[in-house]
Amino acid sequence: MESDAKKRPPPDATTVCFTGFPDDQKALLEQMARSAGLWPVGSVSKRLNALISGGADAGPKKIRLAEENGVTIISRDAFVDAIEKGIPLDSIKDVSPDPDALNLYDQLHLPSGIFVAIDFETADYKQDSACAIGLIRVENGTVVAEEHKLIRPPREKVRNTHIHGLDWKCLQSQPDFAQVWQDLSGVLDGAEYFISHNAVFDKMVMEASCAAYSMPLLAIPFLCTLRGAKSAVQVASYALPDLCAYFSIPSGRHHQALSDAKAVLKLWEHLHERGVPIDAMHVSSAAKSIPAMTKPQNPSDEQDAIREFNALAQALVCDDILNEKEFTFLCEWLTRHDHLTESPAIGPVFELAAKILLDGIVSRDELDEMRQLLSARR
Repeated sequence: MESDAKKRPPPDATTVCFTGFPDDQKALLEQMARSAGLWPVGSVSKRLNALISGGADAGPKKIRLAEENGVTIISRDAFVDAIEKGIPLDSIKDVSPDPDALNLYDQLHLPSGIFVAIDFETADYKQDSACAIGLIRVENGTVVAEEHKLIRPPREKVRNTHIHGLDWKCLQSQPDFAQVWQDLSGVLDGAEYFISHNAVFDKMVMEASCAAYSMPLLAIPFLCTLRGAKSAVQVASYALPDLCAYFSIPSGRHHQALSDAKAVLKLWEHLHERGVPIDAMHVSSAAKSIPAMTKPQNPSDEQDAIREFNALAQALVCDDILNEKEFTFLCEWLTRHDHLTESPAIGPVFELAAKILLDGIVSRDELDEMRQLLSARR
């Protein structure tokens, strides 16, 4: 069936065009426009009523044509607000894209070598549920490639739509992780390290997804801008959007994989310029003294795994403290035993760990909440 964007709109139609959005987000916005009685089109002309700009990713040709033809240019947020409140689009003040935002990479000052900024989005609480990935490859301070891919998750029930806007309808026809990971091999080849925000989360998603699809695990270390920021500045919140605001970094939509990868790249630039050493950002699996009996032994049945987990939980909270390294160790154990997600005995721990990791921040209050949950098993 021919899409609206390819049909000729009726003479009295209110037309809108979207630029600078990933395919999944563009589809959702076009659906929203149709529901409001608007007519999405694919090009800019004098008859266009409004061009909806995705900011830094907006097409410069479409922006120029809109300006030349006197077409209203508005941001995504202004568009959504207008739809929700029933405000006519022609009454909204133009919001032209920030020229500096369009040239995000022009002034980058990054370390030498090859690295990849990476961000995953997940469909549910399991770490093998990658549903989107954003990658930016940097070679000796120059961005040479960027990719944004949607991924069909292994389960139809998408629990995290409220976070990233992706649902089964827009994911079911996408390739699975194995195909996407293979397609991205050229971007990853030769990378010396990954850089991400809350790298523990992205590292676990990569490892769990590779394991689920029997893909070889890349021996590439992760650096974490969350850890780097904590060593460099004292702020109320270390969430990625808040750090972008603190450093005046142009940022797009949080929890859109490529947008977050771009934000991570600029944040890494600021941390590098402040002299934050790589050692302060390295993600380690080390935990404090854990008895040997609690180390993963690949249990053959669920009861053995539950007994092992109970011993691990007791060891982690025996001093009534749970720190970030211990939480990382716990999450890695959960990743290796994600077949127990639905277990009544361990399921609540999986769910809480996933919720803690979703916003990119592991706060003291969240660690205390996890400590209390683990303590209840003693």
